[in-house]
Amino acid sequence: MTKDVKRYLVDSVNQQFNGTGLTIPSSLNDFAQQFGLYCEKKIDRLPVPEYVGA
Repeated sequence: MTKDVKRYLVDSVNQQFNGTGLTIPSSLNDFAQQFGLYCEKKIDRLPVPEYVGA
């Protein structure tokens, strides 16, 4: 891969994932935390992140 391709991939991952302003990594982290709460029966529903993009 060239530097331009690598830069493009990193920039893509760091774009806003949905209307909350979270990036892909932060959305996955948030989902993992929610999943833990769901498994511990601290929440009844597991909110699944949805991509809202161009």
